[in-house]
Amino acid sequence: MNTLDIFFEPASLFKNLNSRPTWLGPFLVVSLLVIVCTLLMFPVMEHLMLKQLPVGISAEQQAQMLSSLKMSRYIGLLSAPVTLLIKWSIFAFLLYAVTILFSSDFTYRKALAIMAHASIIAALDGLIGIIIIYLRGLDNIQSPKDLESRVWSLSWLFSAALHPAFRAILDSLTIFSLWYWIVLFLGVRLTTKLSKLEATAIITILWIIQTGFSVLVALITARYSAASV
Repeated sequence: MNTLDIFFEPASLFKNLNSRPTWLGPFLVVSLLVIVCTLLMFPVMEHLMLKQLPVGISAEQQAQMLSSLKMSRYIGLLSAPVTLLIKWSIFAFLLYAVTILFSSDFTYRKALAIMAHASIIAALDGLIGIIIIYLRGLDNIQSPKDLESRVWSLSWLFSAALHPAFRAILDSLTIFSLWYWIVLFLGVRLTTKLSKLEATAIITILWIIQTGFSVLVALITARYSAASV
């Protein structure tokens, strides 16, 4: 079973996963992509921090802040695989919990295998987003908002004054996210005996849950930012 068949023969891959669900291959691939993304973000975050340093800060304080930033980077790098497993475990449980309402032969192991393979697409999305940041040039990064890649999102059609909740919804409808949800749909459809309508209902419920969480985070962030001004 070739993990990268998720790009070339997803239907064949999921049919094989139905009898032999495995998540180790995609875990290794996604972990590698996450590590690469983290390493590429090191100079970006350092540049952003230097841009946002308070006026009049001493060289000693600056060096101390840079040292703390580097330490947090390496901690994040080492903890990335563990964080990934926790994230997958939670979302796989949601996928399993919703799907089991429609299909009694679905298992948590299948849910984890489907979600793990689909996550390769999400990790690729993150890598391309960082590449776009580099193509724009680090000198153009003045604030955290400049790190947002809206190239694939419908939100780029609207002004910056767009409501945070609406922006979060539009940002969930990107080329890669739609690809990700289609792959999840195929995974559920081909590892169960469910109809297209039932599989669509499962994916829609999961999208609502995930997007609802993103909207909540966006609203909390916007409220915090407004209060700190």
